[in-house]
Amino acid sequence: MGNTSISLAALSLIALACTATDTRAADQDWNGFHVGLGVAQTRGDVDTEATLGGQWNGYPGAAQAADALNADGSLSGSGAGIQFGYDHQLADRWVVGVAVDYTQAGAESAVTRTAAYPGGGEDAPSSIRAASTVELGRAYSIRSRVGYATGRMLWYATAGYASSSADVRTTLDYSVPLTDSAFGKRGSASITTRGLVWGAGVDWRFAQHWDAGLRYTRSSGGDSADYTLTTVSRSGQFTVQPPEAFAERVAQRIDHDSIALTVSYRF
Repeated sequence: MGNTSISLAALSLIALACTATDTRAADQDWNGFHVGLGVAQTRGDVDTEATLGGQWNGYPGAAQAADALNADGSLSGSGAGIQFGYDHQLADRWVVGVAVDYTQAGAESAVTRTAAYPGGGEDAPSSIRAASTVELGRAYSIRSRVGYATGRMLWYATAGYASSSADVRTTLDYSVPLTDSAFGKRGSASITTRGLVWGAGVDWRFAQHWDAGLRYTRSSGGDSADYTLTTVSRSGQFTVQPPEAFAERVAQRIDHDSIALTVSYRF
């Protein structure tokens, strides 16, 4: 989702909050179901581990190709989503509950690295270019909440289960300019990462049935994307020496943080 859409969503939430003012706000009653909307900023890390095999063993430029493929990245992007849950207030202002949220994260990462093998002896110089992109899409979590109410504020810690979908792609281009030879390889995967989520937040009861919230969560994806590269182009010596004899496998793991601004209606 683009920045314009995020801005419109934020303005809609502000307008909704302004039209929902009610001087009869229940300062300390947090019992009941709630449903709302939110906008979120997502940032994260992409850890990449590439392994080379087959004819790469001892081949000129193998070390440079491995270094180019092992490029970690940083995710960033904004999105919007929905949430709902239930809270139960105990004695002495303690509140326990459960919350479910769904967000279209809209976070991306793009990394390009180049390397060169200088040549030596009978080996001609070569150049390597590797590029990796990651797109984090749908994300949801199911979390427990434990909080403490102080007047109109509910301060809480949260933890639970999170899942998110991601599309990952890697390209590798290897060329030997002296012999006008080159090959290109591509690989991709669509994965669903599952793992733990934890964080903290605060809700502000600005009207009897309305609250605004700020929440930070950290999601640790337990699953990794694991895929191989396949040949998409070849020229020169690589029409005789098949690129398929060179094997590349890429594994990528995604961890991300999210800061969300929410507005909810409490029944």
